[in-house]
Amino acid sequence: MERPTAAHRIVRGTSRLVRLALAAGLAAALLAGCATPHTRGPRVSGQDKDREAAIQRRLYVKEILSMNTRLHNVGYTVARAGEPLCPAKAPGFGMVVESTPSFPEDLREAFDEVMKPGDRPVVVGLLPGGPADRAGVRVGDRIVSVDKESAGEDDADLQEALFTAATQALRERRRTLRFQLQRGALPVTAEIEPEVVCGYFFRLELGEAPNAYSTGPSITVSQGMMRLADTDEYLAVVLGHEMAHSAYGHLEAQKENSAVGGILDVLSALAGGQTHGAFSAAAGNAFSTDFEREADYAGLYFTARAGYPVDHAADFWRRMSLRNMGTISRDTDHPSNAERYELVERTAAEIDAKIAAGEPLVPNMDEKTGDAAGSGRAEGAAAPDRGVVRGSE
Repeated sequence: MERPTAAHRIVRGTSRLVRLALAAGLAAALLAGCATPHTRGPRVSGQDKDREAAIQRRLYVKEILSMNTRLHNVGYTVARAGEPLCPAKAPGFGMVVESTPSFPEDLREAFDEVMKPGDRPVVVGLLPGGPADRAGVRVGDRIVSVDKESAGEDDADLQEALFTAATQALRERRRTLRFQLQRGALPVTAEIEPEVVCGYFFRLELGEAPNAYSTGPSITVSQGMMRLADTDEYLAVVLGHEMAHSAYGHLEAQKENSAVGGILDVLSALAGGQTHGAFSAAAGNAFSTDFEREADYAGLYFTARAGYPVDHAADFWRRMSLRNMGTISRDTDHPSNAERYELVERTAAEIDAKIAAGEPLVPNMDEKTGDAAGSGRAEGAAAPDRGVVRGSE
């Protein structure tokens, strides 16, 4: 085959450029023939768009702070009343603290403009009548130190300072912690006497899919779930459910079950089989629906102990079904919403009867297993999880 000469390469390159030019011209002609708007409205400059974008980010941050305060206040109320039912305890202060590093990078400037935290954690919410509120703490106060332990620059530093200070206070048999605050330009001291609450902390997750889950000490609720649980009573149902998952060790139990299944996977592999973790997955989910039933049952006791009415708590599951009708009858790793409604209705009646009789608000326990006895299958309904109250987009 004849090798191309320099002249051939030039001709080829030129023809390629010609084809590109023709294609560009054709595209321009086609675009010129496209339909265009009929009216000529005002033009918006890039500067105006940037200014409005900054306003909307600040509004979004304010909504996050409001939502987070509501989550913590309802959660604190349930954790305080449910403390006798929780194996893990913690000091409760009744205040919501945030710092700039805890926000996504594109919202940090807006948070700084809204709360002006400087380089300190800042109080963004208070439980009315809670320990911090009683001590005179105000929204906007920046936390400098706790019992001379520096509060640092972010939430992790503050948690470490609180832990160190609280541990030392226990050793010294002191009931209060001294918070050094900065209120504007003024230094302020607050002596806070914490309350004993369930040892779980609450986290707001950005995202509109309605979801909530427990990882043991942490209970996470999405923005979408906060909107769905639009009353404090509904939110207390969700949080009671998640606290029950943590209090009854469901996550740990599923990990143990999964480990047992993992042994079968290993034995199968040694025998020449490939299970790809099937036994581990199956064992981990073996009792997931039962754990969910127990969390629905025992969780309503957490809700009721906190003073929230439970007479209409079951309606929450009807609201969930409006979001995703597939959950009305389907039960996979969670019971169907129809069953959950019936179970919660029966549990609410049981709680009301105990209140009327002056009996303690504690779940009925299975004498053989130590599990909450009312968490079994609802009569007439279809026959437990990683602590997830799930929804669907």
